[in-house]
Amino acid sequence: MKIEPSIALVTGASSGIGEATAKRLAAVGYKVYSTSRRATQAGQRVFQMLPLDATRDDSVEATAKEVMRLEGRIDVLVINAGFGVAPPERKRVRSSSPGSCPTCHARGWYSKNTISSTRRCHNLAVGKCK
Repeated sequence: MKIEPSIALVTGASSGIGEATAKRLAAVGYKVYSTSRRATQAGQRVFQMLPLDATRDDSVEATAKEVMRLEGRIDVLVINAGFGVAPPERKRVRSSSPGSCPTCHARGWYSKNTISSTRRCHNLAVGKCK
């Protein structure tokens, strides 16, 4: 009896924590599909990189359909896509600039990193992307 490896999909795996997670899952026997906005294959990877923009429903659906087409299932989903901003210096922002206040910036960051990624990945997890 042949035992098939579990299938993992790791978003945001072009570098950092996502890449380390994808490598570790592959090292312990998972077949790993990872994603980034550009799906670069630079260097040697032990996992396949697919394009995914976690802020776009059509991109999430296309990636999920591709993994489902190739494997028929996704056993593990790691939601790691997002971005961070660490400005080199504090800049004075005019209060009249729309969307440039600290609160507006925080809302945009939270929306991309938390709300949109969670909503789209929830759709994937409940099987809307078959």
